[in-house]
Amino acid sequence: MALKADKTFVFGEECYAYKKSEAIKAQAEAEAKVPEWKKNEIPQEERLFPEDERERKRRYNREALKALVPIVKDEETAKAIITAIAKEAVPHIHIDYT
Repeated sequence: MALKADKTFVFGEECYAYKKSEAIKAQAEAEAKVPEWKKNEIPQEERLFPEDERERKRRYNREALKALVPIVKDEETAKAIITAIAKEAVPHIHIDYT
């Protein structure tokens, strides 16, 4: 039985490596098909949120983090909460960036 389990494990590793190499090939092919004008395009996030607006949101998030850390006693938990609220993953709660 142990020999069969070892063969299965090796087979599983070989399958994983094969699938991974196929995924890398597919990604490279997809990137090669992207037109040149599309490669030089400004990312959507930068078009929608100029740098000054992103910096203002970062400042508000840092202020909220400073207020939340003493309450939850853990900075990582506070960051997770702020991130969830900023991504609108928590219903009925939002950060007003105005």
